[in-house]
Amino acid sequence: MSEQKTNVRATLSRRQALKLMGVSASMAALAACVAPTAPGGSTSSEGGAAPSEAPTSMVVAHRAEYFQEMETIFADAVKAWGAENNIDVETTVVAAEATQDFVPKTIAAVEAGNPPDFIYHVRLTQQLYFYEALQSVSDTVAQAIELYGNPSSGHFRNNNIDGEWWAVPFINNGGGQFARRSLFEGIGVDPLTGLTTYDDIRNACLELSDPSAEIYGWGRTVNQGGDGQGTVTDILQNWGVQITNADMTELTFNSPEAVAAVEWLTEIYTSDQYAPMLPPGILAWTDSSNNEAYLAGNIAYTSNAASVYAKAKADGNPLFEDTVVLNTPIGPRGEQLIGGGGDGQMY
Repeated sequence: MSEQKTNVRATLSRRQALKLMGVSASMAALAACVAPTAPGGSTSSEGGAAPSEAPTSMVVAHRAEYFQEMETIFADAVKAWGAENNIDVETTVVAAEATQDFVPKTIAAVEAGNPPDFIYHVRLTQQLYFYEALQSVSDTVAQAIELYGNPSSGHFRNNNIDGEWWAVPFINNGGGQFARRSLFEGIGVDPLTGLTTYDDIRNACLELSDPSAEIYGWGRTVNQGGDGQGTVTDILQNWGVQITNADMTELTFNSPEAVAAVEWLTEIYTSDQYAPMLPPGILAWTDSSNNEAYLAGNIAYTSNAASVYAKAKADGNPLFEDTVVLNTPIGPRGEQLIGGGGDGQMY
């Protein structure tokens, strides 16, 4: 990695980084990673170079959350750590999705020499690594693993590249595909046993739809954004599409499986047959639109982070009791594709 582009600030030691993460409730145990100061307050070995001067201020960027309370808890914890350590901490909320503008802005900040000192985000490691905007944090992760064991398999896949860690595993969160039990049972379909394939879901969503009552079966967009990307990726992968071959030496995306997957999706959004199950404006939905439509009772099926389920419970929405989390459906590939988590890390 070139010296010119690898200029993310190195003012925090790995031990300081571990201690900072420890202020969050979900990572409280990591505070123990901070080793005690050597006798006399010195941390340098005899004859070694003096340690770099400790920082007096830092900038921490964190992603926008569906629940604003999560942003507040994170920011308050980081600032409390700063106060305890005589460090002036500035927190800033940034775009939530990798498909938004945060990646190019971060790359520009790195190249200009003034990136944030610390970033909490999701699904960015490969992009930032490709643009040489990250520092290896293998020593920090090694300390955490030694004390608390391995992170989830998803963190290994997402954040460990060629044997080096480029992000510190922070949290795991899970989403799912959610359905209104009563609406599917109303057409004689048990959502837990009768929606085992994507064709099952599509057909049932069409059958239960009643536009005159503003009830629409299908609640997944393909518009640009995290949810739209998730829809397209789900279908491609479940149709057996591979972007490259196994050793990543050849592009294999242009395949019969990819054509079939795109045709299946295209039918949903362009054919008269499936038009009755589509809510108005679905092709312009943002990442919060399906949450809003589901919680308003207008759609029967969607895929989302667990926030839509949590919001229904927090607000006492009757839809909470009517919501089921579906088993992972199967496409022509013929197997359930279940992820291993690992969506939330520190840079």
